Amino acid sequence: MFLSLMIKMKKAGLYIHIPFCIRKCFYCDFSSFSDKYQYVDIYFENLLNELKFILNKYPDVYFDTVYIGGGTPSSVDSKYICKLVDAFLPRLLTGSEVTIEANPATVDIKKLQDYLSCGINRISIGVQSFKDDTLKSLGRIHNRSQAIDTINLAKSVGFNNINIDLIYGIPTINNTTPQTVEDWEDTLKTALSLDVDHISAYSLIIEEGTKIYDWGTEYIEDEIDREMFYKCKSMLEEKGYMQYEISNFSKPGFESRHNLKYWNCDDYIGVGLAAASCIDGVRYKNTEDFSQYNKGKYCNEQETIVLSREDQMNEFMMLGFRKIKGPAPEHFRYKFNSEYEEIFGEKLTLLVSKKLIKKEKNRYFLTKKGLDFANIVFREFI
Repeated sequence: MFLSLMIKMKKAGLYIHIPFCIRKCFYCDFSSFSDKYQYVDIYFENLLNELKFILNKYPDVYFDTVYIGGGTPSSVDSKYICKLVDAFLPRLLTGSEVTIEANPATVDIKKLQDYLSCGINRISIGVQSFKDDTLKSLGRIHNRSQAIDTINLAKSVGFNNINIDLIYGIPTINNTTPQTVEDWEDTLKTALSLDVDHISAYSLIIEEGTKIYDWGTEYIEDEIDREMFYKCKSMLEEKGYMQYEISNFSKPGFESRHNLKYWNCDDYIGVGLAAASCIDGVRYKNTEDFSQYNKGKYCNEQETIVLSREDQMNEFMMLGFRKIKGPAPEHFRYKFNSEYEEIFGEKLTLLVSKKLIKKEKNRYFLTKKGLDFANIVFREFI
């Protein structure tokens, strides 16, 4: 009986999108709203209905990672979050990673206790910076003290898997003072003093449709951006954090298992507004229209794509090179019954000749130069 269940069972990640936030950050291009809290009840009603539909559609799918993101999931009452967890709990495998995103300005001890007691075992705190001036320039609603207090509070209630997000490469935004290398170093020192388990450090991207784009914000100089990246890498590695992906560092054993689903091209299902899914070689995306979603029209049929075998292999390589160890040949072999060196030998040889990747023990990965020019590597597989 148990063997039969194991044969039929398919593992996947589950992403749940909560689009509410107190104020949209100046750099944010995610599907989120600050003026729709009056629709929280109806949105969660539809979210639960969609989740129920997904569980019925994929009766053999069990989740070993769940990520509740946004928006700001911590900005809504924890009762909504706990009800969501109860809905997918029957399909949650033992030892699963269940993450919720939180903003320091919208968290209190009750919410943290509720999250932990209902089954959430990892929290990702959107710190971005420990400098108040920098936080204001980004449009964040919290300050340094709130960020530090939230991290310590999460630890005190029992969270033992904590991530914080940080941003570097922040230029002059609407006449503010740009982030300096010294500012960034101070933020990293504070982060290290708090002894969290995982740190995601992202270079600021100016996306079309954001306030910083509309204001005509220009990127910081490449040399300063790279100096900040390598400052982060050296400081974190010196304290025992392992860089396992271009923007992600963790203590051993604390890698984000959910995000690894994306970089390994494993199956994942997204529910909620604008959520994306990729399962059994089919990629689809939910509607971005808030009113349509709340009428029960979840999936955008026009954005359903059946990926060819070639598409899947290219995507495997492109996303795999985001990992510091590079795409895993044994995983490629398992998925496609082929060797990636045979399929992509010419491209790999070209990238090696440009010193963008190197090969060790039958595995290719980015060089130091490749880390700086990773997009050139990615483009080879698009």
